[in-house]
Amino acid sequence: MRRRTRRRKFLGLTQDMSSAKCSAMHAMHVSTCLPQSATGRLVRCVCRAAKEKKVLRKNPTLYKDHHAATAPPTTTRPLTKPEVLAPAGGWEQLRAAAENGANAVYFGVSNFNARARAENFDVDSLPDIVAFLHERGMKGYLVLNVLIFDDELVALARVAQAARRAGVDAVIVQDLGAVELIRRAAPGLAIHGSTQMTVTSVEGMEFARTRGMERVVVGRELSVGIDLDLRRAP
Repeated sequence: MRRRTRRRKFLGLTQDMSSAKCSAMHAMHVSTCLPQSATGRLVRCVCRAAKEKKVLRKNPTLYKDHHAATAPPTTTRPLTKPEVLAPAGGWEQLRAAAENGANAVYFGVSNFNARARAENFDVDSLPDIVAFLHERGMKGYLVLNVLIFDDELVALARVAQAARRAGVDAVIVQDLGAVELIRRAAPGLAIHGSTQMTVTSVEGMEFARTRGMERVVVGRELSVGIDLDLRRAP
């Protein structure tokens, strides 16, 4: 009779736990680890606390002030959609880039670009290229990404002036001397540093900025992790 009474009493306690959203499995585990009398006392305490809606051990509001005082400040940057930039060696590639969602294209003329074997464009076609791109909400960058010799300076200045008149969004330049020449010959024309400029550090980016460049394509020798570090630099 005594054993039956204790069993019924224990079963009643476990039912009270379930009604108070306590874990029956936890109670069974405790009952196997403690004497029966100690188990009954533990269950009574848990059920009483749950029924009276006292402070729970995992109540998040208890730690609100603690987290506010100890949590390090976090800074988040707004997400920006990257620019999809495609190369265009001729009209066929230019149309393909426009039809497949590119935001901008870079292209070269007959001289002063590293894609000498491509079809390329001529200087007189710059207004038509820019008009085609701007009608579709795209940008056009003219590449002048080669080293410039002394006897080419006058021709380079003329190309830069033609690019500004046509409304080219920016020129991509390798030669630092060419950067200074373009700034003087075509003021207001945006200049981007080419990857051939081999900028691989924050100091190099700052130097490019002081020379008037609005954007720099970092050296292709860098890993993705270093590229991200440079991107986050102030």
